[in-house]
Amino acid sequence: MFRSILLGLFSLVCVCAPFSGASAEIYPNIDEPTRFHIAVPKGHLKDLLRWSPSRVPMVSPHRGGPMPGYPENALETLENATKYGPAILEVDVATLQDGTIVLMHDYTLDRTTTGTGQLHDTTWQTAKSLNLRDKSGKVTPFRIPRLSDALMWAKGRAILNLDIKRGTDFSLVMDLVRKTDTLDHVMAITYSVKQAVTFNRIAPQMMLSVRIRSTSELQTVKNAGIPLNRVVAWAGRRLLDPAVYRMLHNNGIMVMQGTLGFDDTSLDHQIMLSGNDSQYLAIVGRGADIIATDRHWAAQKAIRFPALVYFLRGKARSN
Repeated sequence: MFRSILLGLFSLVCVCAPFSGASAEIYPNIDEPTRFHIAVPKGHLKDLLRWSPSRVPMVSPHRGGPMPGYPENALETLENATKYGPAILEVDVATLQDGTIVLMHDYTLDRTTTGTGQLHDTTWQTAKSLNLRDKSGKVTPFRIPRLSDALMWAKGRAILNLDIKRGTDFSLVMDLVRKTDTLDHVMAITYSVKQAVTFNRIAPQMMLSVRIRSTSELQTVKNAGIPLNRVVAWAGRRLLDPAVYRMLHNNGIMVMQGTLGFDDTSLDHQIMLSGNDSQYLAIVGRGADIIATDRHWAAQKAIRFPALVYFLRGKARSN
């Protein structure tokens, strides 16, 4: 049994314990069976991701939200990320030699698994026996998931933002989305307007992340015939002028702002060094609606407070 609070058409469900909070520790841990789930009514993802003054700011954990002991692109990592807040989980989608579509960022197995060699030379029979490594290289008990498994996991839990790697056929990805009936829990990243046009032709009901950082880029998207009610604007990794956020909002478009990366120039890195995670909330105040980050635990804590999101407590589900 659990209770939920309805925000418009959508329920954001806090299951069990309240948020126990990240301190200054960069990798806080939540031991309680806390889960923040997103339930999207059939056919209404476009409404959840359309901007309105009452929109709820959200966080998008990069590569599923890896932390120590939780490798990138693992089902267990996705589940762990929902302990910290409701999420649009970015995951990487790649294809094996036998056509199996899996979650994997690299084109080789060496960095993130106990295997070696090229991903496209690997079959599912081999891949499913490998263990995943976390960022430090530590071997975990977790295995490479198939995309179909991740889609089934996402139902009623989260939204997956699919970063589809070179060599993976988007049509085959959509076949899995339709087979698993998960269109309301996925969106797709595009890297050019041309690619967005192709994706929209193949899957006209799919939500797309499209780079829009100016009035001219917005006009290019309009001219390409991509429906704006199917678009989330990708702002890149640099903050936009507040007027650009307002312009996009006036067109009903939510903006995903990238803070991700631990290089010296990334916003995540700068915020981490400052010790002031409330800067994530300032980014929301500037106009960002979704924060794409490698520090999801910090961003979640910063943007979740009673003026923005309300949750009710209940008992954890067994599944």
